[in-house]
Amino acid sequence: MQVENDDIMNDPEKLESVSENMVTTVESDHSTPENQTFETQSNVEVNYMFHEGSNPCLTHFETSQFKTSDCYTKGCKWAPDGLCFLTNSNDNILRVWDLPENLNSVSEWQSNSSVSPIKPSLCMREGGLIYDFCWYPLMNSWNPVTCCLASASKDSPVHLWDAFTGQLRATYRAYNQVDEVEAARSIAFDPCGERLYCGFKNCVRVFDVGIPGRSYSNRNLKSASGETQNGIVSSIAVCPAVPSLFAVGTYTRSVGLYTENTGKALCILQGHEGGITHMKFSDDGMRLYSGGRKDSEIVCWDLREPGKVLFSVPRKVPTHQRIYFDLTPNGKYLLSGCFDGKVFIWDTSEAIDEEGNLKSTLKVFQAHSDCANGLSIHHQKPLIVTCSGQRHYQKNIENDSEDEVDKQPGENVASARFIENSVKLWWVGGERTSDESEKIDEETNC
Repeated sequence: MQVENDDIMNDPEKLESVSENMVTTVESDHSTPENQTFETQSNVEVNYMFHEGSNPCLTHFETSQFKTSDCYTKGCKWAPDGLCFLTNSNDNILRVWDLPENLNSVSEWQSNSSVSPIKPSLCMREGGLIYDFCWYPLMNSWNPVTCCLASASKDSPVHLWDAFTGQLRATYRAYNQVDEVEAARSIAFDPCGERLYCGFKNCVRVFDVGIPGRSYSNRNLKSASGETQNGIVSSIAVCPAVPSLFAVGTYTRSVGLYTENTGKALCILQGHEGGITHMKFSDDGMRLYSGGRKDSEIVCWDLREPGKVLFSVPRKVPTHQRIYFDLTPNGKYLLSGCFDGKVFIWDTSEAIDEEGNLKSTLKVFQAHSDCANGLSIHHQKPLIVTCSGQRHYQKNIENDSEDEVDKQPGENVASARFIENSVKLWWVGGERTSDESEKIDEETNC
């Protein structure tokens, strides 16, 4: 069914019509099995087992979608209802992946279970390089109208996609001084799903989700004292505890905290070595985590004392690539991918040393043989999804200089065997051996 882009979200009759058509599509295209029911509240307690002696178990993987060396992934995010996740890749395609059926009702993972491949259930192609993507925060698979996601791509307006049909629902268009469409470099919904924040150079533009088109309000990045936050807005995060508070990160290495009420900056935080690429608030709104490109640490800011660094944790990011990190719902564990394919896990409640760093890393495991650029934690199951890959260049063999490189995407001669473009699912809860499983089966049969 073709949908009018600009007026669907604020026309109740059309919205109801689309909803009815989407419900019929669910049965054949992107179904929600009856046994796929999770609690969607953020306060659901999940037993993530990251302590010593427990190892993440690989349950599912996929590589065939990313066959060429330059078709690498660029991030992954679980849907709010936990029934699917979304990936971005260098082929400018957004892919939706359903949660595998064998993970629907398990509470423990059998350690010797076979690893199964997975396939995307839906693909959405953008016309250019995808800068950012995010789920609608109230997304619930049982209410198809809420099943949507947004993306920002090169030379295009922000697109709102239907997560069941893959069709374009609406566009949010910003224009520059010569009345040309200007592409947003970062996007984020507020927790209520009412506002869509879009980052541009030197400003943030806020759209009403229910009014697509070119109507927006402008937020100039200035504080009450006149201090200005300049540069391309590379990351936006909205506080889940205080929806009127949002953070803005730029490639000029600054983080600004703003209120929706005044649009002015409460404070502008400095201290990163590189441009900001990812930020995340803790669920209680007391902490803000930020990480950057070519930056050796993730910084935790104490928002009770704006400007104070509570602690930082080290990670290896020697390139300009965005490498995601994530928090468990209770904020206890911080996880991040790394340039060498490892995933680092920190307990944020651990003691802090004199230099302001957590005293130790709780756990490290090798998730990929290439850069682990994407990581997202499931909020209703002890699962994490990771994805890997990065741009590789082929060295110019005829030239003796190690500094000169042939800038055609290809395999790096020295590290060709380490190229891995993949998506992986990991079980990080309890596990049992085959002997324990047989014993449980015998007791059940008795």
